[in-house]
Amino acid sequence: MIHEFMHAVNYELYDVPTFEKTIFSTDILGLNVTAPYKSKAFKMVDDADEWAQKSGSVNTIVNHTNGLKGYNTDILALREIVRQRCLTDGYQSVGIVGNGATANSIKIALQDLNLLVKTYARHPQKDEFAFAAWDNSVDVLINATPLGMTHISSIFPLDASQLKRVKWIFDTVYAPFHTLLSRLAKKANVPYTNGLSMLLHQALHSARLMTGQALLDVDLKSLYETVVLKTVNLVLIGLPYSGKSTVGQALAKQLGMTFIDTDKEIHTTTGKHPAEWINEYGEARFRDVESTIIQSLKDVTHSVIATGGGALLNETNAVNLHQNGIMIYLTRQDTPSFTDTRPLATTLNEYLTLKKKRDPLYIYWADIELTDAINAPNIMALWKEKWHAYLNHQWT
Repeated sequence: MIHEFMHAVNYELYDVPTFEKTIFSTDILGLNVTAPYKSKAFKMVDDADEWAQKSGSVNTIVNHTNGLKGYNTDILALREIVRQRCLTDGYQSVGIVGNGATANSIKIALQDLNLLVKTYARHPQKDEFAFAAWDNSVDVLINATPLGMTHISSIFPLDASQLKRVKWIFDTVYAPFHTLLSRLAKKANVPYTNGLSMLLHQALHSARLMTGQALLDVDLKSLYETVVLKTVNLVLIGLPYSGKSTVGQALAKQLGMTFIDTDKEIHTTTGKHPAEWINEYGEARFRDVESTIIQSLKDVTHSVIATGGGALLNETNAVNLHQNGIMIYLTRQDTPSFTDTRPLATTLNEYLTLKKKRDPLYIYWADIELTDAINAPNIMALWKEKWHAYLNHQWT
């Protein structure tokens, strides 16, 4: 993603079995270093900036003529984000989850911002606390662990009831877009921000250090939108007749994304339409097939996915769709024309029964709600208004 604003500078990924200084024997201007090599990178460089020295951790290395210099741009990025949010909203206290290298960098970043900072860990060290001692007066929770990261599954050490008084949750994890902590935040009704904004802030700092250019023309917020659309899905949810297929195809075409209709995927895979499955084998067997299809889409990105009306009845389906997706709930104010192609809603009474049962699920999982999109003269204009409002809420 950094290549979006590094202009003529080539940016490549290196998967190295060992991280050694000899990697700079090639013509490399600089490196961004990720876990687990940040501490090793600090020991490898010839010089280090203030933040790297304080943290003993380097995530950016620049190949100067007089040697390698290490920087901790994670700290620079986090200071910008937390300072802005805390000063704007008047937050006073921060609880850091975890006590590893990332947590140490966060503490250093916050140390002169006049915030009360407490660290909570499974194995607390001096001046740290166990999770059982969680302080309900904490304003901001920052997750400094890899919990929730793609392919790392574990139970978060705090539950939703402990988070209800938190005013903002910041997660350093950025992949997947929604983590298990984001789901806890949703249950606790607490604003949540993932680590993507921090990643972009530090990437800009790294680019400036490597190129020596100010790059003042970079609009990070616009870049954030571009990255989100390239790395997540837009998942359309809602009742039958809400327009998920129609609206989904229109969005996918305009945004240059792949369109996936789970009902059509079921037909392609099994040779039977959803209505046939339900009429011949019952709804329960159809839901099993639907769950298998949704599980197969778990790692898909950059797609618009139209789901069946009952897909969210299975919580595992909802989690699989939401981890890399932004849920868009389609509603309509008029009464649809009923057909037998939706066997669970062929009459107004059946439709209203489904609505009463499913609306709470749609509302709970929705990130964005679009009303009457199927009847809108300009679907994109309607979507963009809600989309930018959502991004403004997420960006920090």
